[in-house]
Amino acid sequence: MKVLIHKKGLSGGPRSFKDRIIKSLNSIADVKVVHDGKFDVELAFIRINKRHRRPVVLRLDGCYYESNRMGANKEILRSINNSNSLIFQSEFSKKMFRKLLKLNSKRISRSRVIHNGIDLDYTNSIDPKYEKVPLSFACAADWRTNKRPLSTLNGFLNADLDGSILYVMGKNFPKKVRDPRVRYLGAVSKEDVIGVLKSCNFLLHLCHVDSCPNIVVESLACGLSVLHTNLGGTRELVGRNGINIKFDSWNWKPIKSVRDNIPGDIVTDGIGRLISLKKGKIDMDSLSMKTCASKYVEVMRSVV
Repeated sequence: MKVLIHKKGLSGGPRSFKDRIIKSLNSIADVKVVHDGKFDVELAFIRINKRHRRPVVLRLDGCYYESNRMGANKEILRSINNSNSLIFQSEFSKKMFRKLLKLNSKRISRSRVIHNGIDLDYTNSIDPKYEKVPLSFACAADWRTNKRPLSTLNGFLNADLDGSILYVMGKNFPKKVRDPRVRYLGAVSKEDVIGVLKSCNFLLHLCHVDSCPNIVVESLACGLSVLHTNLGGTRELVGRNGINIKFDSWNWKPIKSVRDNIPGDIVTDGIGRLISLKKGKIDMDSLSMKTCASKYVEVMRSVV
């Protein structure tokens, strides 16, 4: 089966996943990814760039939910209507489309939820970048407001844990408080992300809405426990291997803006519970990119 995946487009987490699944699909004996020429099915990401007569499986992220950006959903809806099957990253993402964009039941019925994955052989091959201490935390994002950088930083500092350290990965962090417990690493390579995660025991991921964050998949694959908020698909991934801060609420209507406003004491309480957590055994098979890719192939075969 030849699968068309366009080379160009996407950035950040969606781009990382696209690169990963191309590699994994090509490792399956009777599957080949092509970027042009003849093909049996297209795997598109978020939008369909060009119409053709072959079937299309559309992999969706979340949709736009802020009032001033709702118009950007029109192109996504057009692509949904021109696809043969949909893949959602999480049950939350599926519900988001159904509630916010009123996606009809016929379209929803031709969909499947498949969580993101990662190459476990790759993560296992990377050594820790720093010496691990018991109270070692990581956080990573392209630090927009919805990623809640200040809530993360203030909550960590408010916890005032002796011997603790927080590694902050990613660009555009808005306010760098000078404190010996915080290390701002800026933009780091994919390999160094894994190396830093392997130097830690905990991940702080307080994003407002995140359908299926790659950093959470990566952290779980590295054995970390995760502090996260209650909106998004993160809790589907984390399960008993983390603490869910029940701070956010949503009536499934467009919102005016996202605020970086989780009180420090709430985050600090979550960190305390995270440290004391007796986590369960992480299901590594469910995090594997091989498992993820095989599910994608099942969907694509069903439409060919």
